Amino acid sequence: MSLNAMRGLSDSAPIGLPSHALEAAYDVIVIGSGYGGAVVAARLAQAGVDVAVLERGREWLPGEFPEDGPSLARASRFEVASAALGRDDALFRFLLGAHQGALTGVGLGGTSLINAGVVLRPRAGAFERGGWPRALLDDARRLE
Repeated sequence: MSLNAMRGLSDSAPIGLPSHALEAAYDVIVIGSGYGGAVVAARLAQAGVDVAVLERGREWLPGEFPEDGPSLARASRFEVASAALGRDDALFRFLLGAHQGALTGVGLGGTSLINAGVVLRPRAGAFERGGWPRALLDDARRLE
């Protein structure tokens, strides 16, 4: 169930708040709303911690994602060591180095916005080997 559905809102309703709506102080501020930041913020909030999540990009709602070449170009930013081309809040951020490159997503949800939601089930027995945190094992069992 989505966060909006839990709040009784449409999934096309924004969930982010503008910076002027932030409180003066929080127990914890999480930088980035991608996979890591979202999970950390959710776990802290579940534990009763007052959390704010700050994101560099904007919130992308259904129907706003690029669907053709021109809109993809407008939603992209290319960065090299000495220059950048494109909007600061572009959805696709291409980081180009001399020997490597990276593509990141910029917006509420981080790189999860651009990975098409592809998740593969782990192979049978993957969680039977030791070393996994108990919370992860509990989550995995609930998804079976």
